[in-house]
Amino acid sequence: MALLELALQGFSIFGLVLFVVLWLMHFMSIIYARLYLNKKTVDKQPYSKLPGVSLLKPLKGVDSNLINNLESFFELDYPKYEVLLCVQDHDDPAIDVCKKLLGKYPNVDARLFIGGKKIGINPKINNLMPGYEVAKYDLIWICDSGILVKPDTLTDMANQMTVEF
Repeated sequence: MALLELALQGFSIFGLVLFVVLWLMHFMSIIYARLYLNKKTVDKQPYSKLPGVSLLKPLKGVDSNLINNLESFFELDYPKYEVLLCVQDHDDPAIDVCKKLLGKYPNVDARLFIGGKKIGINPKINNLMPGYEVAKYDLIWICDSGILVKPDTLTDMANQMTVEF
């Protein structure tokens, strides 16, 4: 009986030590994440010197969040950008959503392109070509219609880019 009690005490001490070690590892990972992974870049470019960005949005059909997702791109806090909405078919219901947003945000540099250009076998690339060909800026962000962004998303992305891109 004494041997059984000794074995149980040994297992309980082992379990307690394992619990403490795992808890400490978890706690250290939280501290590491807070200290090192959430750092904002210190050397941000001045707001007025950020490069212009052309946003290409391939659209097909309407989903439940399309208007909110697209509207978030019209409300970006960024000095120079354009939104190029690309729809393949003339009878696509996404056209009505795009026209509504173009009317709601007349001060945003945005255009709607209907009908693609056959350059290969990928239909999404074919859909984007008319917008790509008239893009004003060297930086191009291709972003699907299911993406919702915060107003500072584009500013953060541009600040992460360097001359070596």
